[in-house]
Amino acid sequence: MLEVYAHAIKELTGLHWSQVVNKIDAEIKNAGGILTREAAAHLVANELGIKVSRQETRHTDVLVITFIASRRYTEKR
Repeated sequence: MLEVYAHAIKELTGLHWSQVVNKIDAEIKNAGGILTREAAAHLVANELGIKVSRQETRHTDVLVITFIASRRYTEKR
């Protein structure tokens, strides 16, 4: 699921993948290493004005997880 958060951040901000990963790593370091990478990615998304909400649906034996990301800022890349 980390990849989904990171992809949403990348696509909605125009940052390069390495920049996204660096921001996630910095968030973990700033928290003293107590955050998971997924939690750090969620915090980075919030800091960049991206609201990510998770919705889960169970269809038979498959768990479908949909992430809905929306930008709160204008198109300034």
